[in-house]
Amino acid sequence: MQINRELVFVFLKIKQDENGGYTGQDITELAKKLSVSEWGLKKRIDFWTQTDTNFAELKYLGERSIPMTLDDFFIINQSLRSNPLILKTDILEEVNKIRSYQGLIPIPEATFYRIAEQCEKQLYSDVPDEVKWLYANKIGISSEYALPLAHQSLTDVFTFSELKTFGGIDIVNNGLKFPKFSGLNFPIHL
Repeated sequence: MQINRELVFVFLKIKQDENGGYTGQDITELAKKLSVSEWGLKKRIDFWTQTDTNFAELKYLGERSIPMTLDDFFIINQSLRSNPLILKTDILEEVNKIRSYQGLIPIPEATFYRIAEQCEKQLYSDVPDEVKWLYANKIGISSEYALPLAHQSLTDVFTFSELKTFGGIDIVNNGLKFPKFSGLNFPIHL
């Protein structure tokens, strides 16, 4: 039997508008309505996704939809807000641990990463990647700050040579070795 392309697109588009995408359960439901095999319908949708731009814009969400709780979103959002450099796998483990205590099925990795990416874009859309952590910790960034200069400062090696004498550390003489402090009179009590 011929699968009606327009009918399939309209059905999947409705699911996209309602749920943000379509699932394998939606394909199963549509296959029953059209009296075709689920496998055949999946193959047709895969083909149309590669050849038709309308189908390419539809998003496949996975085999079944996963109900997200408000707590899940809160944990993801709060974790990214407090530390934008956190490993997303750590957040996923925490969320799935809490979900297992609540008797809910775990969130698949692909779904989680899609949601975490959306949360991160929402939180840091106007912040460059290199300064996300500074922004999250409310550390002001100077207009002179440049990442290449920061990298260069880390490559400059500071050595402690000539600061120690054989008998130990000589604070007075070491202070005189630094030109910035040599003109200052420090009261040193030994």
